[in-house]
Amino acid sequence: MAAKRGSAADERRARNAPATAGASAPRANVKGGVTAQIAGRVLKVLVKVGDTVAEGDVPLMLEAMKMENEIKAPKAGVVSEVAVSEGSRVTEGTTLVVIE
Repeated sequence: MAAKRGSAADERRARNAPATAGASAPRANVKGGVTAQIAGRVLKVLVKVGDTVAEGDVPLMLEAMKMENEIKAPKAGVVSEVAVSEGSRVTEGTTLVVIE
């Protein structure tokens, strides 16, 4: 009897998972968190901890479906955390940066 294989979606998730050993699990619903609106790959991180951002500023670029997407800050504040790095793969709802 042949071994049972996982679904195609399970195989894609495993193949697209970040290769970084010990990476922290994706987080959602973080107070002040700016989240990914679509699954993709972090193309550019344009801020660092301590940077001040205005509402509408672009703290990072996300590549999804071969298009560059500007992720905009929903409010003004100071970046207290950058939760991803360039090249990271993220899923919808993953916290990317935290603005306080």
